[in-house]
Amino acid sequence: MKLNNIITQTSLAMGLASSALADADCSYEGGWIHKWRITATGMDDIPGYCGGLWDNMKKFQGDCPISNAWCGGDNGNLEWTFTTSNTCGPGAVESAWWEATKNKFGSIVCGH
Repeated sequence: MKLNNIITQTSLAMGLASSALADADCSYEGGWIHKWRITATGMDDIPGYCGGLWDNMKKFQGDCPISNAWCGGDNGNLEWTFTTSNTCGPGAVESAWWEATKNKFGSIVCGH
């Protein structure tokens, strides 16, 4: 029982330490066209997370047709940018981020 408690506490501490090193942010310019920019630091496997982000946006393709799409980065710094119509709400982008990252690198709040 004590060993499980120690493992749980250690895992929690490691998770807090890794999330303290990570930082994520979302911004967009509104109007008829929304220009989205999401950044995060402390990320590993950026190509893998970029693939997950695009895959998760597919479920919103009716409201969020995407153009000018780019996702990449280096040294743990991710940048995800794209353009949508104004029918794409912040909740879609926030949901795609959460589904892909489980907020491991920080949560995002887009323009609320």
